[in-house]
Amino acid sequence: MPLRSADEPGPPAPEPGAGGRTTATGSRVLDDHGFSFWAGLHLGPTVVRCGSTLHDPADGSVAYVQDDTVLVSGPRDLWQLIEAAHRSWLDHNRPRREWFTVEAGPEGLLVGYTAPDGSSTRWSS
Repeated sequence: MPLRSADEPGPPAPEPGAGGRTTATGSRVLDDHGFSFWAGLHLGPTVVRCGSTLHDPADGSVAYVQDDTVLVSGPRDLWQLIEAAHRSWLDHNRPRREWFTVEAGPEGLLVGYTAPDGSSTRWSS
């Protein structure tokens, strides 16, 4: 379940707020397909990526990232979720998409990852 891309229709993202902060997790991190998949599992199904902008139409949150500068608006800092997901991805030895399992059932999808040490992580949608 990778982040939805700008190719998919959706409402336009509002402009992010003024002011900003710096981040050690720069804008290029989402260019890695392995991490982008992992990030999508942590952000949830309503977050849309349009280039360097993340937007959640469900609550109006927006994050715009340019190199190492982040501008945000709305009730959540979406880039803070990316930063936490990136640390988690690194801690899990950068799992690739093909290392995941997907199970479909009447209750929805269950995505699973089993690390080399045997620990498991599961996401449902």
